[in-house]
Amino acid sequence: MTRNIRIAPFDRSLKILARDHPEIFLKLILHGDEVVDIAVQENPEVNLAEKRLDYAFLVTMKSGEKLVLLLEFLFLPERGNLREYYVKHALMTAISDDPVILVVLYFSEGGAKGLDLRYVVEAVGLRNFFEFEGVNLNEYKKQIRDGELREFAPFLPILEGGANEKLLSEIRELVLSEPDSKKRANLFSIAITIACRYMDKHFLKEYFREEMEMLRQASIVEEWIDEGVQKGILRGTLEKAREDIVEILEVRFEIAPASNVKIINEIDDPSVLKMLHKKAATVTSLEEFGVVMKTVMSQN
Repeated sequence: MTRNIRIAPFDRSLKILARDHPEIFLKLILHGDEVVDIAVQENPEVNLAEKRLDYAFLVTMKSGEKLVLLLEFLFLPERGNLREYYVKHALMTAISDDPVILVVLYFSEGGAKGLDLRYVVEAVGLRNFFEFEGVNLNEYKKQIRDGELREFAPFLPILEGGANEKLLSEIRELVLSEPDSKKRANLFSIAITIACRYMDKHFLKEYFREEMEMLRQASIVEEWIDEGVQKGILRGTLEKAREDIVEILEVRFEIAPASNVKIINEIDDPSVLKMLHKKAATVTSLEEFGVVMKTVMSQN
């Protein structure tokens, strides 16, 4: 039985993935044909003022052939709006000198069969139809697990029809192999967003506790995750503020007494740390700073 799952986070996640990792979508679509250049055109305007696309990928092949690639995503059993896809394709074709190809990537919970991707118009015995290219993501679980398509790892819970701690560990290892920190943050954000459809949010916050602070770099963060992210950001801000105070003392006076460092490390108020930072830069001696610090602590 298919769960009642909100589609918007998946669609948004896939669009972020396509922006960050266009090369993996080309692996799926072009079946190994060599690409020498990919240029991402964000929000291209087409000939109708109210129409705007998410991305157009301007692809140059090794052979010199060029194409404009448009991507749409479907979570089955939804069929999507094939008429809308047809219009997008036509409008982009109208402003492009290169061939425009629209590809539909589709997947479902636990498995998916082939999908009829023909847009058909019939009237009075007449018939037009347009057929889109399609890729069934459920067929690529092995390549995802092998690391060839590791960027799709966050979607494994959907493709498997569920999630558990073992699968989370597998996803974490695949995501950690991404060298770019911003892209890695986006992948973790997507992974947590998808996993929360199947697992307890409090468990996920604890399981991905070490990654939570990393998510401050992510392009998308679900509201329930954001609470943990903000705590992580505050924790990082406090640590940095404490380190800065100690560093100023060491630069100015060659030493930061252990007793002072201990007190500084126990302060959790950003405003107090900000004030001590200023004082560390202006006092004339460590003794004067110690007096200031004691005064502040007695008031709080």
